[in-house]
Amino acid sequence: MFKNLSIQSKLILMLLSVALTCIGLLGWIGFRSGRETLTNAIFNQLVNIRINKANLLKAELQSVRDAVLTISESKSTLEAFQAFHEGYQELESKSFPREYDEKLKAWYRDQFLPKLEQYVDAKPDVDVYLPRGSASRYLQYQYIANSPYEYEQMQRLDAADDDTNYSAAHRVYHPKIRAIAERYGWEDVHFIDHHTLEIVYSYQKTTEFATNLNDGPYANSNLARLVQSVRKNMDRGDYRFEDFEFYRPGLNRPSAFLAAPIFDESRMIGILTVQFPIAKINRLMTNHEQWEKEGLGKTGEVYLAGSDRRFRSRSRFMFEDKKNFLEQISLAGTSDSVIQRMDKGGTAVMYLTSNSEPVMKALEGQEFRGLASDYRNIPVLASSAPVEVEGNRWAIVAKMDESEAFQPVRSYARQVLFTSLGLLLGTTLLATLLSNIFVGPIRKLAAGARLVAKGRTDVSVKLKSKDELGELANSFNSMTQKLHQKTEQLQEKVRENEELLLNILPGSVAARRMGATEDDRLAQNYSDLTVLFASVDGLEEIQSERSGQDALVMLNDLVVLFDEAAEKFGVEKVKTVGSTYMAVCGLSVQRPDHTNRIAEFGQDLVKIVERFNRERNVQLRLMVGINAGPVVGGLVGRNKFIYDLWGDTVSIAQELLNLHEGSSQIIVTAAVHDRLQDLHTFESAGEATIKGRKPIKTYALKL
Repeated sequence: MFKNLSIQSKLILMLLSVALTCIGLLGWIGFRSGRETLTNAIFNQLVNIRINKANLLKAELQSVRDAVLTISESKSTLEAFQAFHEGYQELESKSFPREYDEKLKAWYRDQFLPKLEQYVDAKPDVDVYLPRGSASRYLQYQYIANSPYEYEQMQRLDAADDDTNYSAAHRVYHPKIRAIAERYGWEDVHFIDHHTLEIVYSYQKTTEFATNLNDGPYANSNLARLVQSVRKNMDRGDYRFEDFEFYRPGLNRPSAFLAAPIFDESRMIGILTVQFPIAKINRLMTNHEQWEKEGLGKTGEVYLAGSDRRFRSRSRFMFEDKKNFLEQISLAGTSDSVIQRMDKGGTAVMYLTSNSEPVMKALEGQEFRGLASDYRNIPVLASSAPVEVEGNRWAIVAKMDESEAFQPVRSYARQVLFTSLGLLLGTTLLATLLSNIFVGPIRKLAAGARLVAKGRTDVSVKLKSKDELGELANSFNSMTQKLHQKTEQLQEKVRENEELLLNILPGSVAARRMGATEDDRLAQNYSDLTVLFASVDGLEEIQSERSGQDALVMLNDLVVLFDEAAEKFGVEKVKTVGSTYMAVCGLSVQRPDHTNRIAEFGQDLVKIVERFNRERNVQLRLMVGINAGPVVGGLVGRNKFIYDLWGDTVSIAQELLNLHEGSSQIIVTAAVHDRLQDLHTFESAGEATIKGRKPIKTYALKL
């Protein structure tokens, strides 16, 4: 009923309704919609941040994958591996001073193990970590124990001060590998013999260098599992990833590894591995510890959890306030031993386990969006989803404390209360605001009219009201619909005319004819075309024996077959007069082999007629004349016009039809013969006298 009222009546009723109900309803609606809007906005923001972080992580891993595969397949990598491998094998057969072993053992006892002991629970035994092989002990002495640099800085040494082939290779290739590792931010790069699993080269020179991953001190590490998997399953161009674990050569810091095979032609001879640092993931997830700049406020963060529910990235609260954070997770149920290791290691990565709903849903392959308790047992707004990391399912979680997220809602509630009181005084201003509601339909109509003025005929203005503006919109839509129909009909007629013209005339002539003036009807000279006339003989006998209708049907069927052959050979039909068929090549499309196309087309026509005779049990003959040279073409007629070709080239080709005797035959002029004598077989057909011209040589094209 309200839709049938006039605009004036609607405005009066709306103003009365607003005046009576705004005080009671506006505050409640405002608070409710504000809370919902803000909640949705926060969730949308968390979802967007989470998706962006997931994409950044995938892009980073893809970048690493591409780099590792590219480097593993490069010729330089193959040469470097072979040089290190040969140098390593040479060292296996040599003996070295006993003092080397004593100094190496002293280095483990006095330098490495005291540092490692700070990050593990038990006291490490020096004999467990010492390398066993001759080459292993020698290389660890020269590049670790005897290095002038501190542990985890030993990659700065270009080569040991000895005369071994290994050090010569190290001096050449290590600086190049160091440049690559620094460019991509990799912690370590290894070359591993895929037969023995000996690490024949390590960029960083931590304690796994020169050890055996099959039976050495780190045979149970994630690096060892990775290379064993590569050795069993990898092909050229394949790739493997091993998830983060505590890695003792890196002082028990979490490390992941990526691997690709090294091939010498079709034979895998080694394995390239790259140690992927957790620091890269931390930078991606934390935006370089700038959470607020990313819109996460004071308590928001994005973190990763692996399939074991352990953290794969930094906790914001551990970074900003470690003491308070450790107290919170202790109250949430984290064991004291884990808290002590986190405190000693200074990180929650691989120590802290999250059993929160967002993490569990994501690891089950589902997305989560809602309120939940986080790993600190504090209510948060969270968005989570699974993310596939090289065959491993991780959970990515973006969250913000509920107390911070809803703080604007509580402030908004107080503002709504005071604002509602002022609305009573501002009722008179509603008339101005409500007028915009009624101006909207008029604006839509004006916008539609402007589109029609620009040439658009498919414009429709949709108004739900049934007042005067609604009636006007219906009339406007009816007008534009009829105009659109008329335009489409006109365009359809134009398309039909164009299609008809293309069926009558050659393509290039039809294109010029469309929209042409009287001057465009002038003849056009063609410097070199090949013209064919073909005449079907024997239809008169069929007409006398059967009927004129049968002869016409046969002629029509033959012309259809001729047209199909013309299309196959790129030949254009000019016209059909009775049983004579005229075609040309090189008219619409310039073809350097137009003469050969016409010759092959003529041969195909003869085959078509012979096949037609066998199928229809008739005795038809095909007479073909072919000539090449300059031709004149143009439109003939005014209202009922055709396109025709003329000139000596056309006349001679047509006259050649009169030279046939007996069976089907293809007669060509000397111009055609000279062009095609290397491609086809001809025999002389003697000289022919063309009316009004000197005798010309003719040739019969072998079928």
